[in-house]
Amino acid sequence: MSKPGNEIHPLLREIRDERTSGKIYKRFEDDYYALDLLKILYDDTVENSIKVELLINLEEYGLLGITEDSIDQIVTSLLDIYHQCVDKGDNWPVVCQILITCTSLIVQLEQQLSDLCKAVVKELVSIVTSRVNQPDSHRLRSCACQCLIHLEDFEPGLLVNHCDDFCQLARQERTEVFQAYALLSAKVLSSTASVSGEKNIGLLQQGYQKTVQKQISYEPQDVRQMVAYLVENLPVYTRSGTFRIVESLSSLVKCMPEISPMIFKPPMLHQMSTMSCVIFHTVLYLQREFKGEILSQQEEVDLIQRLCNMTDHPSLNQLHRLLASQWAHMYQVDGKEKVVIHDSIKQKHRLIFYPSVFDPIDCQLRKLYMTAVCGETSHDIDGVETSILLGSLGCLHKLVWHTGSGLAARCLFKALYFIYTYHNNKSFSKDIQRFVRGLISEFAHFIPHSIDFADSINSLGIDRQVYVDTLSLLHQQVVMATEEQICSSFQFYLEIMKKAGAHKEIDPKPTLKFLTYLAENADIIEDSSWKLGHGILDICRNMIMCHGTHICFLELGDLLYYMMTCYNDTDVQDKARFYYALITGATDKKVQSVLKTSLSDVESMTEAITSLLPGTTNKVSLAKIIPLDAPVFYWQRISVDTATQKLKTKHAEDNRTDGIESPLLQYEEELKNLQVSLDLKGRLKLREDSKFSKVHAVSIHVEASQTFQPIPNRHIACLTDSGYQDVVLKVVPKLPLPLSLSCSVEFSSDSKQTYSTVIDPLYVEFSHLLMKLPWEPSDFKNIKFSTLWDWVLNRKIEDRVGVESVKLFSISVEKFKQVHDKHLSQFLFEEQKDLSEWCYTIFLPPCYHILLKCRSTASDSIVVSIATDLWTILSHIDTYLDDIIK
Repeated sequence: MSKPGNEIHPLLREIRDERTSGKIYKRFEDDYYALDLLKILYDDTVENSIKVELLINLEEYGLLGITEDSIDQIVTSLLDIYHQCVDKGDNWPVVCQILITCTSLIVQLEQQLSDLCKAVVKELVSIVTSRVNQPDSHRLRSCACQCLIHLEDFEPGLLVNHCDDFCQLARQERTEVFQAYALLSAKVLSSTASVSGEKNIGLLQQGYQKTVQKQISYEPQDVRQMVAYLVENLPVYTRSGTFRIVESLSSLVKCMPEISPMIFKPPMLHQMSTMSCVIFHTVLYLQREFKGEILSQQEEVDLIQRLCNMTDHPSLNQLHRLLASQWAHMYQVDGKEKVVIHDSIKQKHRLIFYPSVFDPIDCQLRKLYMTAVCGETSHDIDGVETSILLGSLGCLHKLVWHTGSGLAARCLFKALYFIYTYHNNKSFSKDIQRFVRGLISEFAHFIPHSIDFADSINSLGIDRQVYVDTLSLLHQQVVMATEEQICSSFQFYLEIMKKAGAHKEIDPKPTLKFLTYLAENADIIEDSSWKLGHGILDICRNMIMCHGTHICFLELGDLLYYMMTCYNDTDVQDKARFYYALITGATDKKVQSVLKTSLSDVESMTEAITSLLPGTTNKVSLAKIIPLDAPVFYWQRISVDTATQKLKTKHAEDNRTDGIESPLLQYEEELKNLQVSLDLKGRLKLREDSKFSKVHAVSIHVEASQTFQPIPNRHIACLTDSGYQDVVLKVVPKLPLPLSLSCSVEFSSDSKQTYSTVIDPLYVEFSHLLMKLPWEPSDFKNIKFSTLWDWVLNRKIEDRVGVESVKLFSISVEKFKQVHDKHLSQFLFEEQKDLSEWCYTIFLPPCYHILLKCRSTASDSIVVSIATDLWTILSHIDTYLDDIIK
């Protein structure tokens, strides 16, 4: 028997489920829930792994329910648990997580200046100071150092009183925890010097309320020695630890003019040739923070050369090369206002940034940025620099042209935009337009990128004519598109036309000609008439707002008239009729005021329209639905068919277990995915005595019921008194009971009035629900009928098992064989050798069964034994047997 501690705690199982479902926030909003977790943490029988996971959840979600009033009790209890566990064997994961949780809760609830925080800090400092050079406590001491660093990050100056102690401990530590002590010492030194400097410049007068109990208690010479000690030991730190220590020490050196930045020069020169991107990043960081104070001019040139080589070094991965390229791009020479690329990059290393076909797309983009920055086209008389820039785009352009990749296209447009921001001469602008036009001529799905690119160029405000010329080229490309291109890419072409229609510099007549062609050929674009029609009308609206109607009144009127009379979508016809009424009944100024998108509410639009168009001043009430008592339709059932059963089976031999019941277990699982529906066909026809000869927009509604799933409304466009319409209702039963479908109909007459009426219900009888078992006979050939009988009786559904019953019929064997052939033969379980006994298996949707065992007796009668897994249908089974056995 397993120990209780080896089992997953029920509360932890609930937390895991709620994390998966996203409901865990509600649980932790309870203020008392954290106390329930503490009770489990006090239990010694609970495994350490479970305690750690509970503490992590408390750290992550505890803020939702813990308040300033309850945090004292929770953190105090956690510290009490810590004292109980700290000296017990291998409990270090629990005690470390307790320290982390306490620290996180204090920071989240901003309790750094409270007495509770002082107690936690005291405990952490005690761990750090009392166990120096103890190998068995290295994890605990490292965790305590990181917690103190975290507190110091959020409250600089909190640990100022312990600064001397931490520096002394860093010199004494000789285990692998030395880096943690070094990080802590560097952080406390940096924040202490920073806070002290802030106080000296008078931040207290501006509301600075941090409490610093004492200033640095030793001379700058002592600080310099400590900094030198930490810098000398940089080679023993990890790469991330190196950067963190250097970052803290650089902040300290900035606050203390007595310490020269030259203290960092030896490690910078030593690590300048490193292949570690993190260490080299640290060197570059120091050069940026102390520009001109550490490296000489030649040493800086050597650093830049190393940086440029790393941007294209084959042994570095893509991310490291991108990091080096970013440093090269942002390398500043003369200050804060403008980024100026170093001359050595421009003169010696610019060819390194020329993209190659083997570079990843992101690296190519970054190299294109650098090529653009290093180039100079303002005095490029012979066009050499411009040729280099255009040639650098070759690899990326070919990749887009041959693959049609969306990622490559986005990078190409980014590169074009970046190059244009640096080199916006007319020659290069024409080359950009050539690039864009060529792309959309081959790949229409790049049109949205092209429009965004053109908008971005326009937003720069450098030269609006470039934007207009680019848009005009796109517009010309669309106008010249072939019929095949229009059919496949009309939605992209409409975006360009929508932009072009809103600019006065672009002639609207070609646009209207193109839109007329689209409207007249809308039927060749499959399933797109609604989207296409509204797209055309949106462009018409933009043209009316921009150009008015005086330029192309006839062309626009003809287009709108065609769409309001001949277009194959009613919604589009109505909108076109509205636009047509506007342009023919009002001036341009009034039309534009109506079509403005800045109107704040519907009432202003209503007033504008009613005052603009004749005959619209009287408010018309909404249409009413008139109920009819007299019958209008004949509605009768034609047939009931079983729809295709969809059973998601996967009979894999290796997934089965040996034994007789294995197929039944598999079948039980498959029943959960079984979908069975009945196709109920009904016929709707107008009655002869009805006052309607023709009805429109007929909608058949089936009322909801607890016995079957909701049935969507069925719609008929038109119905005359001389015809009828067959309608198929897809019925999915919830229970195997006879169904009654109550129906109603809503329709519209020729007088545009809407009516509703009730029609006769349709019925599904119990016999319509009977069907064969949904299994493959070959998979269940070894199942005996007795085994199946026991399975049905023992099957538990809604806390109820199956039932069995017996029924006696006075009928001869010959007559029963006739009943068998007519009604029951399809349900026969298997061919019986004994002609005096018949076994039947019947399935009822959604997942129920009936088993029948019929035996003849000497008294010329038939005994029918019945087994079913749903007791409520026994009466229906009895009625069904009485009907077929008479």
